[in-house]
Formats: sequence, C-alpha cells, structure tokens
Amino acid sequence: MRQYLFFLLLFLFNPVLGQKSERQGWYVKDYSEKYARAYFDSSNSLDKIEGIWQSTDGFKYAIEKNVSSAGRIKNKYRIIILESSVNGWEPTEIKGFIDYVSINDVYSMKYYTKASYDGSNLSSENVFLVFENPLLMSFQRLDGVKISLVKLYPKVSKSKEEQNSFYSTPAPQWTGSCVAIGNKLVVTNYHVVENANNLVVSGINGDQSVDYAAEVVLTDKFNDLAVVKVKDYRFNGFNIKYGIKKSVSDIGTNVFVLGYPLTSTMGDDIKLTTGVISSKTGFQGDVSQYQISAPVQPGNSGGPLFDDMGNLIGIVSAKHRGAENVGYAIKLSYLQNLVDSSNEPIELNTFNSISSLPLPEKVKAISPCVLLIKANTVNNSYSKRNEGGYIGRESTEERMSKAQSLLDSANEKYQNGDVDGAYVDACKSVEIYPNPVNHFRKGYLASVLDSIDSVIESIEYCLRHNHRTEVCYEILSSAYVSKGNWEKALEFSEKVIENDRKNITALEISGICKSELGRKDDAISDYIKAIRFDGVIDYNYANIYNNLAYEYMKKSNYTKAKEYIDKSIQHSHMYGNAWDTYGELNYRLGNYDQCIDCMNKSITISKLVKKDSWSGNSFLYRGLARKKIGDVYGAYTDLEISLKKGNEEASFELEKIDKSTIDYNKDESYNKMFATPSLRKNDHQNLSIKGVEVSSECTAIYFQYTNVANSPYGYYTINKDAYIRDKKTGKKLYLLGTENCRISPLVTNIRLGETASFVLYFPSISQKTNEIDFIESDTLKDGWKVLGIKLKK
Repeated sequence: MRQYLFFLLLFLFNPVLGQKSERQGWYVKDYSEKYARAYFDSSNSLDKIEGIWQSTDGFKYAIEKNVSSAGRIKNKYRIIILESSVNGWEPTEIKGFIDYVSINDVYSMKYYTKASYDGSNLSSENVFLVFENPLLMSFQRLDGVKISLVKLYPKVSKSKEEQNSFYSTPAPQWTGSCVAIGNKLVVTNYHVVENANNLVVSGINGDQSVDYAAEVVLTDKFNDLAVVKVKDYRFNGFNIKYGIKKSVSDIGTNVFVLGYPLTSTMGDDIKLTTGVISSKTGFQGDVSQYQISAPVQPGNSGGPLFDDMGNLIGIVSAKHRGAENVGYAIKLSYLQNLVDSSNEPIELNTFNSISSLPLPEKVKAISPCVLLIKANTVNNSYSKRNEGGYIGRESTEERMSKAQSLLDSANEKYQNGDVDGAYVDACKSVEIYPNPVNHFRKGYLASVLDSIDSVIESIEYCLRHNHRTEVCYEILSSAYVSKGNWEKALEFSEKVIENDRKNITALEISGICKSELGRKDDAISDYIKAIRFDGVIDYNYANIYNNLAYEYMKKSNYTKAKEYIDKSIQHSHMYGNAWDTYGELNYRLGNYDQCIDCMNKSITISKLVKKDSWSGNSFLYRGLARKKIGDVYGAYTDLEISLKKGNEEASFELEKIDKSTIDYNKDESYNKMFATPSLRKNDHQNLSIKGVEVSSECTAIYFQYTNVANSPYGYYTINKDAYIRDKKTGKKLYLLGTENCRISPLVTNIRLGETASFVLYFPSISQKTNEIDFIESDTLKDGWKVLGIKLKK
C-alpha cells in the first residue's frame, strides 16, 4: 500500500536561515516574507524591534535576531530586504546590522549603501537607530536625511497581549467534587468545569498536597455531566472497589454523599453526609434526578451519591435553597448515555467488593476515588518543599513567574540546539501554569521531536482558548495526517482554505485526505490548485507533484504521471518518495532496468534519513523487476526486506518464487572501494578525497576537510544541485544525500586547524569508469567548479 511522506509544519515556527556573503554584500538565500512571518509568529520572545517594517526611503524590511551556527544571537539583529523600490537592492539582501547599546531605546546600526545603480560600490554608515514607540523607529543618515520605519507586523496589540499573558489578572477560581468511573476517568458536573481555563484534581489516596493535571473529555450540558481525564504522567490509575449501578433506586433507599463542600471554611478533608432517596424525580419533577435528604453544600457539586451497599447511583448536582436537607443527584443512566457517545470505549465497573463492609470501612475504601477538582488553579507539583515534604504552596504570581522563567529557558535551549532540554522545560512550564503561550511552544517542540500526540494536545488547547486560531488549524491538519486521521485532517485543512485559498500546505493536505478517503478526482483538483502557485509562492512542490503523479498512475494515465514525476524530481533530486514513484511507474511500463535504477536511488536516500515511508515499496518493486530480468536471488532478497518493513504484498509475491530455482551463489550486486583515489588537479588545499565506494546501488565519495583558513572558524557545505559526471558514459548523476555535511545555505563549521570528514552519495557509476568529475553546481558564482577524480592509476 502506498504511504505518503509528510513532514510536520516546522516551517510555521522557526525557519532559521544563515546568511551568505557576496562581494557586493550579504544575503539570506531563499528568504521571503513568508519565512519572516513564520519566525515572528512562532517566537515567544520577540524583542520590540523585531518585525516587518516599512521605511520612508522605499524598503520593506524584516528585522530579526541575527543567527550563528548556535542559533539566534541575543541583542544583535539583521535587516533583510523583503521589497525594494531602490535600484541596486534586491529582496533577500541584508541592508544592515543592529546592536543594542546600554541606552534605553537606542541601538547602534551599520547601514549599507550603494553608490551606483548596478549595485556596486558597497559602503556602510554607522548610525544610531531610535525606538520612538512600538510602531515607529527612526535614524538619520550621514547626509542628514531622516529615515522613519513604521511597523507593519506583528500587530502591536497582539504582541502586547501575548507578552502580558503570564501577568494578566488571574482567572476566578472555584472547586467541586468528582468521583472515579474508570482507570483515569472521573465524573463531575458540567457546571463545575464550564469556562475553566485549566483543571487539576487532588485527594488521590487522601493526599491533598499534590495536584494532578486533568482535562475534560466528554460533556453533557443539558444533564449537567462532564467526564474528566487525569492526564498527569505521575498518576497510575484508580483502584475502584465500588459498583456503578445504572438501574433506578427506590424511594427510601439509604444513601450517603462524599465530597468537598465549602473548602474555604470547612477545609479540604473529605466530608460524609447521610440520608435517603426522598423522590425518584428532582427539581420541578425532573426525571433525570433523585431528590435526597442527605445535606449537600456548595462544593459537593459533582460528588458521588452511594446507596447503603456501596454502589455509586448518582452524581450530586444541586441543593434546594428554599428547603432544609433537600438536594438533587443525577441518575447514572444518563452517565451511561454520555460514555456511550465516546469515540473510545469506556467500561463502567459493576462489580462491588465492599457491599458487606460497615459504613466506616466503605467510606475508607471509596475515599481514594473521591477527589477535589479545582478550576483555574495550577498544578502544585513544584511547590516549595524540604526533606520532610511539602511546606506550603506557592502563590499564583510565583507560579506564573516560574512558568515564564521555564518558558524563557525552553526558548534559549532551543536556540542553542538543545531540543530535548527545551521540550522538558516547556512541559514543566505548562504543568506549573498552563496557558496558550507555553502550550504553543510545547506543541512546536513536540513537532520537532515527532511526538504527534503531544502536538495535538497542546495545539487543541490553544484552539480552545482562541489563541492563533488559523495557525492552529494548519498545525492540527498536518498532525492528524501524521496520525492517519483523514477526516480530522480534512476538517482542519478546509478551515485553513476558507481563510486563505492560496495556502499551499492546506491544499496539499486536503488532497492527501481526499485521496485516502477515496475521492481521487477531488484530490487531483486540490493538487492542481496548489501547483498553480509554483514559481509564485515559495514552497517545496516536490511532494505535491509526486502525489499528483501517483494519482494519475493509479488511473493508468502514465503520460500524465511521468510529466508530474519529472517535475517532482526537478524540484528535488534528494526526494526518495519521488524516485520510488518513478520506479513503480517504470515497472508498470515494463521498463525493468529503469525501475531498478530508480529504486536504487530511492533506497539509498531512505538509508540517509531518520525514517521513511516508502522504502518498503521500493524493495517490493525492485524485487519484482529483478525477478522479471531473471535475477531470482536478488528478487527474493528484496522481497524479504520489503516484508520485514511491513509490506504484506511482498509475502504474496514471495510465495510465487520457487526456492529451488534460487542460485544463492549468484549475487549480481557488487561493491568496490577505491581507497586511494587521486585528484587531477587540486586547487583546494583544505579538501582531500579519502575514498570512493561504488556499489550497484550508489556511489559514495569520502571527503576530508581541514580548516587552514586565516580565521578561527571555517565551514564546508554542499549545494543541492551538485552532481558527478561519469567520464565513461557522460551521464550527470545528481546528489542523493549527505552524511556529516549540511546542504546550502546551511553550513558545517570547523575550527582552525581541525579536520572533519563527510560523505556525499550519488547514483551508481558504471563499473568500467576510471574517472569522474565532481561539479558542485552549474550555477554557483563561487565554489568548486570541477574536481576531477581518478579512481585508478
């Protein structure tokens, strides 16, 4: 079965592009306003001068923290041109650099100018940039002209709102009671959880000193019921000893109530009251309720009503203010209706192991499952403590401050490359004082770590709190694709498209979902809408062209399929999924040698990525093609690998092979290592080649780089359009992937005097080739033009 390669929307958050220098100045390759907005949207620690600005001298700029190999640099900024009406300046070029100085709202700026219309004669001015207010900055050029900059994005009101989210007036807090009905599930009243920003529960095993994070999973507003899940990782589940009775109890049945009423004056110990069922109907004859004589108070809401056998028979919901000892409890048949509506099955325990115990023992057995539920409070896991245990809870303001500090730490660790540490701090921040800002950061970091459930949890939280709704729709659509929940993914992608019909990501996701749901023509329509923006909107279209090719291949329109797969590969030679599609297409066309060649490339790329979704299919079709050309041993080997990768179709094909016909000594694959290749001419004293390995799958060139530059730091990088030329056949064989070497514009830094090794992978050269040319790119202005490599003397 075909699987899609789909990357989570990391570009929505923090694209960090390194700048490159030219003789005419500095530029940031492939930078655009889309990248700028993505960075500004994602960052929770923007400085006040960061954003998109329009200048009075004809430029639109993105001002953002400068970058180094370690990430963003504090108090240093770069000015990148997004639009220019001035001759000699183009988008992506850097117009200047800014440093913060010790004077408030004054910055030092190196501002570049060009003396001629062709962009030559670059010079710079050192001036002061003054931050006048959140919407306006200005500086004066050396010729006396004052330049003003007006802020366009992000909007100041939104930025302030997010910046102050930790320090706003705390939401009102209230408490109620709840009772366990499943391993990690409790039930309470809907009015207890309604409009709560966050929930915690305490009292598990009688311990009120520890709060556990919780979230609402099911609600019935009409019958005032809510099912809540204890989601805290420290909680292992309830041990429920009472039965849950769904049948209606009789008038006169002895009952008792457990809960946490009036905690502000009565304390947070569990309280017991007793009485009888006075009526089978509630207030004004409501058939969903019992009327009970057991006294209940504010805070008992959501707590349990038990019969004298210790069966849970109702959920306390209200008291009659005009009468003494008259309360109401919701019958459990209505709880059953609610849990039956869940997408995940919930079994209510009916076995009662405490029916023969006296009331005090029943209460003792039940109490660990009757909890205090608190709305708009915070988890006290990080309360002050000493060796003797907790000595008191921190104030809300202290926790808000600690949560902000942890979030700042998470941002700093991420910028320094410590993603795991950043995620831990973001999770702690959420646990101490959850809010949309730290949840959004947690969701992003979870996406980097491929923790999709955590992404969904945090971004849905943001959505419930109306935080960056449109971005949340886009993230969730992608996350649900990764989960294979096509209906949900389509729902969110369509919401994105409603607001932005040019959103390429949403159109791509919509096409994927419709294809998986059997709506093939609708999928093709979405893909075609997306590729209309190729060349207009910056995007990696390789995946869309590949998906479009595959849809046409399934419709047996091989001409269209080849047209689109060629375009996919033109966009990226290092896209394994596209080579996999091309290989399958060649197999269907009967081009078995070409099929094997394409699958060799696909399999090589799959070995260089952390995980892939296509190599099982590649081994399957390479095996089938090998079988067609008589390589039974190779076919059997490939089909076995495909089966191990989970492709069940391979099992069916393996059964067709007569094992008695396999010649295990006839292995047509080959591997040669040229340990001492030489360079025809080496003008690159810092670069040497240590080996060339040629196999039936690929060609691997082992480079060694020594920094002998006149600076403390050097770097090496490789262009995505690099290729080798097989001197025997004249073929251009484009780069498939790298090890220990980053693709331009990213660089791999190396200190002065140190040596590093890296490997470049290309398609397999012919076995008789003695010489190859390595060309970094036909279009690069600088770099390695041609590097001749002799494999044999």
